[in-house]
Amino acid sequence: MARFILNNASIFPAFSVVFEGGAQLAGILIIQNASGPNGAIMHVLGMLVQIIPLAITPLIMKFSGGVLGKFAGFVNDKNKGWYDRTKNWSKGRREIIRNKKLANPNMARFNPNRLRRWTDHNGRALKKELETSQKNAENSFRDTARYKRLDMSARQATRRADLLSEQDSNRYLEATQGYMADDIYDKRPHYDRALRAVSAKYSTWRDAKSYQQQAQFMSDIKDLETEIATAGLIKNNAQRQQHSEFAEQLINSKELREKAGGHVFTDENGNLIGAMPL
Repeated sequence: MARFILNNASIFPAFSVVFEGGAQLAGILIIQNASGPNGAIMHVLGMLVQIIPLAITPLIMKFSGGVLGKFAGFVNDKNKGWYDRTKNWSKGRREIIRNKKLANPNMARFNPNRLRRWTDHNGRALKKELETSQKNAENSFRDTARYKRLDMSARQATRRADLLSEQDSNRYLEATQGYMADDIYDKRPHYDRALRAVSAKYSTWRDAKSYQQQAQFMSDIKDLETEIATAGLIKNNAQRQQHSEFAEQLINSKELREKAGGHVFTDENGNLIGAMPL
């Protein structure tokens, strides 16, 4: 209802500007300057200009509603709107101040915040009791034969999903080595089977095309795996070089060795002898 009222409130000023401020003035000027052999045509044109806003009223209504909606959405958007963003900031600040007051350990005996803290603690205690009661109810249900049957079925479904995931991985790895499983293709459509039955040439063409697509797919995924393996080797080589440089720094720096050893020390036999006090 509020949006309808706002839309109407924005339509009337826009219509007044177009109809009275623009079209009426332009039409009067055209009619007043209509003279000569084309005077009658100019009179008609002036009258048409005056009534054109009536024809474009639906467009004005649509435009007014759209602009108002975008403006309202921008202003009230919780991430972009000025009003809501300021309101959320103020709300957050109030919450911080409230929590600090509730957590004050040195609160005076007759401080009114004591009542607020008592109410807050009651609310938190109720929430904790609710969570505990729900957990107890869940534990009670889990101890029943019905739950155990359901849990067995759920675990079986989970393990079945694990099996299918492993099969998917194996199928992909085998494809990188040039083997394409037969169970990834649907049953041939009726028209394809009919054409194969009457035309050996068609059958040969379709098989060759299918083989070409399979070969291209396997080549693409093999190239992809090669790129992934190469990237992994590059990373391992860089890490190995880093470790080699770090080992050299450890050999040459007693300070770095002590720092890398942390705060726990052992004797020459590897026995723990204590920790450095902080």
